[in-house]
Amino acid sequence: MNRRISSTNTRRKLIIKPYKAPVAPPPDHFATSSNLLIEATRAILYKRNLSSFSADKVKLSNNGSSNSNSNSDPTSVADAPQFCTSREELYRLVESLCLDKVHRSKLFGLLETEIESAAEVILNKLTIRTSLEDLLELYEEYSQYVFYIRNIFLPLDRSEKNT
Repeated sequence: MNRRISSTNTRRKLIIKPYKAPVAPPPDHFATSSNLLIEATRAILYKRNLSSFSADKVKLSNNGSSNSNSNSDPTSVADAPQFCTSREELYRLVESLCLDKVHRSKLFGLLETEIESAAEVILNKLTIRTSLEDLLELYEEYSQYVFYIRNIFLPLDRSEKNT
């Protein structure tokens, strides 16, 4: 029972072919994504759900009045059917926008403007509150919400450091 070893034994090679063209995002991807991210940032900073913030925005433009619920979780976007449903999806949106250098810098500018305007609102509240306990509470609240925003925009921070 001699087995004959063939010298013509050929190996199969696995060839992986890349996509012919990279998948491009829709043309209005930056506009829609950045608007959603800025609205989510505002909702977090002003202690509202993304859905209630959007509903209040629509009510303000229609009636000129607002009925917001300040007891709701500001980091929850689960009740917003036309928007993202989680912080992870917001994180993924930021990741997709950070792939393009131009979009990355525009998004950074928009975020910086939003946080500065929220800080101005906080400074105005500081003039009203006088006790140290009130100031500490205000500082802890603001720090917590900036922490939430930092976690969502972490890919932006990482991509800015790499450039």
